[in-house]
Amino acid sequence: METSVAKVEDKPLVPTDSKLLVAANKLADIYLSDISNLNEAVGMPMTNESKRCGVNAILFLCADMGASEVQKLPKAQLVQVLQFVTINGLDIYSGQVFIDKRWDKEKKCYSIKATPMGNAYEIMVNHFGVDVEKVHPAWVIHEGDKFTMPQHNGLSIVPATWTQTLEGLSGKAIAICYPIEHKKGDPEFVVSTREEVAKNLMAQITNASLRDQNIGRNDLFNEMEGKTLEQLLADENLARFISPAYRNPASRESMIITKMKKNALMHYTRDLGNKAFESVADVLHQDTDNDMVQKGVVSEVGDSTKPIGSTKVEDFSSDDVGVISQTPDEQEEQPEVVNPETTPVEPSPKKEEEAKKDEGEPKIDFFNTGDLK
Repeated sequence: METSVAKVEDKPLVPTDSKLLVAANKLADIYLSDISNLNEAVGMPMTNESKRCGVNAILFLCADMGASEVQKLPKAQLVQVLQFVTINGLDIYSGQVFIDKRWDKEKKCYSIKATPMGNAYEIMVNHFGVDVEKVHPAWVIHEGDKFTMPQHNGLSIVPATWTQTLEGLSGKAIAICYPIEHKKGDPEFVVSTREEVAKNLMAQITNASLRDQNIGRNDLFNEMEGKTLEQLLADENLARFISPAYRNPASRESMIITKMKKNALMHYTRDLGNKAFESVADVLHQDTDNDMVQKGVVSEVGDSTKPIGSTKVEDFSSDDVGVISQTPDEQEEQPEVVNPETTPVEPSPKKEEEAKKDEGEPKIDFFNTGDLK
């Protein structure tokens, strides 16, 4: 039996089949109970909002993969994804996170990974930025606008200024500025420029080229070396490796604005409290959202990257999991991750038994879901 799934415009898949929806919600009850205990153990008790983000992540996975496949996922990976979305408060149905799945031919199961998208970095810095009171909406500065950088006057800050102009309304976006209020002291103005997006594009080109065995890495780096963003986009030799969101004039500016926003905040210092929390809440600095666009599973709407559900599953072997998506100059030390051998989390047998006995709902064995694909 095929899973009944609805595609909501500009949103991920949503389960519509009643049996699948019941199974998804019961799986959410089972797993999120354990996630709640884990989060509380690192000083981050689950709120109603964070629980909603966790439930929506499981609903998406069940709609996209089927309840039976969700149960086959590596438990440590599922725990990491659920902790990531619940701790950071990222909702997949609001375009704040994307959950990518790939088929591991050697292990004969899916592998999943969560990637921040859209305004996710604004949310994370708002929650965890050191001494941050509020991250205000980004100023999108266009050619023709009047903008002055913040200035230092001794220990005081002279604020940045931005004046929009009619000329700027039709110009390219050249910079992003986030005004950030601090709990104490002067505000901060975090700026990212259009030209910095060249590094993001080079990372995406490098990642896409890994699928072509006929391309020499040195030749590719020589082709890209020293080029501006516009020169990279205009290079016909690189065009086949550049995602449609960059190539298409209708979505190019939105993609570039999204990247400038990400670049402005992704390295902002966050107070994560302890190592256990940090290992889950920190982000692998990979340009995976570019890769998602390359595979046709996200859509550029406005100035945020929004998932619309998986349309393709990429095969890979377990040796490919560590493939980097940055150029050599962009590689960074990766954060510690949960060890699957030492920290597996199994669903609670007690809660599973209770779930089967719930009155008024179909009695489904969640660890033998049969034709729920």
